[in-house]
Amino acid sequence: MAAPLVGVNMAVEGVNTLRQWRIVDRSELRPYAASNTKSGYGRACGIVDWEGVYLGYGIMPAVFPGDTFTFTGSIDGSHGYTGEAYCNRVEIVVDIENGNYVEYAVGFACNGLLTPSKALVVSDVTIPDPPCPEGLTVKLDDDDQTHVRFMRLILENKGVPYVDSDTAGRRHRTRGIFDAKLQYSQYFEDPTVELAAKDIDYNVKVGVATGKAWDIDFMRVESIQPIVDLSKDENVGVVIEMAFNASDGTDMGSVKTPEDTPEEKWPYAA
Repeated sequence: MAAPLVGVNMAVEGVNTLRQWRIVDRSELRPYAASNTKSGYGRACGIVDWEGVYLGYGIMPAVFPGDTFTFTGSIDGSHGYTGEAYCNRVEIVVDIENGNYVEYAVGFACNGLLTPSKALVVSDVTIPDPPCPEGLTVKLDDDDQTHVRFMRLILENKGVPYVDSDTAGRRHRTRGIFDAKLQYSQYFEDPTVELAAKDIDYNVKVGVATGKAWDIDFMRVESIQPIVDLSKDENVGVVIEMAFNASDGTDMGSVKTPEDTPEEKWPYAA
């Protein structure tokens, strides 16, 4: 009897410094009852669908919501799964307060056949260099937000699911509507001058390490949540939640990557 697989050589093709991947492969079977099923349900027809997520260290994943790509995930360097996928979500977390590595999660869903294999040649041969959170912050219209403790940026395009005569009973996706959300927490001294204001279309930069940041036009404040709790004997904090606005009424917005030469990822190329 063979030994159970161990994931010490796991990898996803095109991804470095990966820490986890997982998939859920399901069949949405349609129950039926008929005169000859003896008061029991039968199941045969239905829709095949699958989804997954992979987690890595860094601030910029290899794919962007709305992209289609071939997911190739290896468990041990040979065994694993491969399938055509649609990226529906990217989440970036910067936990300054606890000194955790900057990390991201990429969500994806079925856009074709998912196939198990024992002959996948996938490995990560890059040199590990996970980014630390020191020096990262949020900028609103190029103004540094002070005392930032935590940031969570969500980029999303859920896609439009469909099943037809060309999909072989599997659910596929076409690109849908892009959206973005930002949540960050900070300590503050004066709420009248330090905190983001409502009803303003901000240029938002998330990251800002040596000039590199997710650069988003535009975002608006959805909520401001001061937290005053003497029972915990801690500084007064606030949570700010912001949402994407595609236009400020004069100019169209954009989303650019945190690179030396930023790439405009939204609006999508024709």
